[in-house]
Formats: sequence, structure tokens, C-alpha cells
Amino acid sequence: MGKLKIGAFLTSFALPFKAAVAKCKELELDVVEFSDIDDITLFKPLSETQVTTIKDVFSSNNIAISSVCAEVGGFAIADSELCKQRVASVKNVIDNAVKLGVKIIQFHIGAISFVEDDARFIKEAGEEKNTLGNPKENLVNSLKDLDEYATKAGVRLATETGPEDGAGLCAFIKGNNFKSVYVNFDPANLCMNNFDEVQSVYDLKGLIIQTHAKDGIRNSAKDGYKEVPLGEGDVRWDLYLKALKEIGFEGNFIIERECGAEPAKDIEMAAEFLKKQ
Repeated sequence: MGKLKIGAFLTSFALPFKAAVAKCKELELDVVEFSDIDDITLFKPLSETQVTTIKDVFSSNNIAISSVCAEVGGFAIADSELCKQRVASVKNVIDNAVKLGVKIIQFHIGAISFVEDDARFIKEAGEEKNTLGNPKENLVNSLKDLDEYATKAGVRLATETGPEDGAGLCAFIKGNNFKSVYVNFDPANLCMNNFDEVQSVYDLKGLIIQTHAKDGIRNSAKDGYKEVPLGEGDVRWDLYLKALKEIGFEGNFIIERECGAEPAKDIEMAAEFLKKQ
């Protein structure tokens, strides 16, 4: 795998757009994952002026955009109309990614484990029965629509790991014969849900196109998820990186920090941790 290609989720810095990109340059990062920031939203069409400005800011700092985030909350839900709205929003992000020359759209598709048990999903979601559709059908149909749209646009969708293990996610993706649905691998999410983050790499061979570099406490999901700075949690980084190398992964490591009082400092520490690997 050689030298790791390290980046950061831009909004994790909790800084304005230009300051966050400048911080990436200061930390000598290679790439970023881009999402809504300041007055920029990817869920509505970007103007030519916005596209030019965004490209100029990144190019002037010698930073590339690895992916854009299209987080809408997933599609394994009972509300069919809301699903359609979420699909439309993701399509807007895909259109903007094409304008920006970005090939990966990262998001969460929802918990696949829920769609096999509609009654349990409905109970946990707390939705009224008279407004319900079928979560499994909504999930599959939404992804088929987006898969076709992404394929035509020449981009790839990267769903985040976490709610199920690698084998379960692989079976779902391959079982539905998607052409452009791949995986954004987050070892911390798997670890916090008490799944094997190392075995899941092997199970998802050929599907992982980007990773989130994040750490957490194993089996903490039941207590609200306990994310910690990189290297301070239970992700087995030596075995995890070994597994990625063995399956031939050559993508980017996007540092993500979703909590903490000093996220910029945590990202800097994470970058140093990864550079030593």
C-alpha cells in the first residue's frame, strides 16, 4: 500500500471554509472530504461562480477533493415520500460532484438489519402505522434509482460501514447487483457496534473505495457511541492496515472527528499517527 494518502473531513475542523482548507495545507494533508460549509450547500445546484470559487480555494492550497458527503439519514425508513425527497437531494449532490470533478459520493444508506424486521424498525422509529411504507422496499428502490443515476454520471456511491458487519453489507450490495454502490469503510463504527473491523475488510474486498480514519470504544454503541482520538480506542490499527494492504486498497484515509473540544488538534494528532504507520 505504501505511503498512506491522508486527508480530513473538512467540517471536522469546525472552521470557516477557507480557514479549514488552509489548515489542511498546514498539516500537509493530501485530500479532503467536502460537505456543506459556510453558505455552501451541496444539496442545491451550485452556480458557476461557486464552483469556480471552490475549485480555486482547493487548487491554491494544493488540496484535492477525495469525496463529497451526501448525508440524508438513509433510506431504510417507512416514509416513502421522505425517501423520494432524500433521493432527490442525493441526486443534487451527485450533479454538484460532477461539476467539481469529484468521483466519490459518501453517505449512509441506513441500517440493513432493520429492513428484515419491519415490526422492529417501526417500533424503534416510533412512526404512525397509517403513514408507513415498507422500509426494505424503500431502501432497495432508492438505491436502485441512485445507482442508475450515479452510473450515468460516472461517479461511485460509497455507503458507510457500521450498522452491520462487512459480510452482511457485502451480501446486500452484491445481492442487488448494484453497479455503482461501493463502501466507505469506517473501522470505528464497526468497532463501536462490536463487529470485527479487521475481518470486515476481507469480507468487503473489491468494494472499499475510501476509508474514514476514526477510533472508538468497542461495543459502546449501546451507550451512545464513544468516539475517541485516533490511536486511543479499540480499533486494531496494525491488523486493520495489514488487511487493507492485503486486499489491495489504494484509496484515501479521511480523518473524521465528530466530537471533542479541540477537533483541529485531534485531526493534527491523527495525521501524525497515520504518517507513522
